[in-house]
Amino acid sequence: MAIEIYRGEYVTAEDASKLIDTNNLKKQCDLLNEAAQQLDTIARKVQELRSICNKNAISVNEYSMEKEIDSYKKQITNLSSYLRKLSANLINAAQKVINRNQVIFNEKAKEENRIKAIQAQYGNLDEYTTVW
Repeated sequence: MAIEIYRGEYVTAEDASKLIDTNNLKKQCDLLNEAAQQLDTIARKVQELRSICNKNAISVNEYSMEKEIDSYKKQITNLSSYLRKLSANLINAAQKVINRNQVIFNEKAKEENRIKAIQAQYGNLDEYTTVW
């Protein structure tokens, strides 16, 4: 969940979402999800082919390939799942970075807004302050 940008009377916080090219990140994650969908389709096709073949049709010298085919299907399914998790983790990590920085930007803006409010109420106090 995104943290709201602070908007004070005098100062608005910087938008942390500009730190990361979120549009490009989402596009790349969409590509990962599309690849996962393609892998799901391949896994289904492998399963369909496996189900129409009997032991004799997928064996050589009485050595059956059923276990290997099942193993390949499982590997394809695992890779699909991994790509989906990777996509979700990338989006979550980006959101955490944005949120963490938004908190910092908001706090800075709140302090700047507080100073501007004091200056508006009492005038610019810079001429009365001296750095020792």
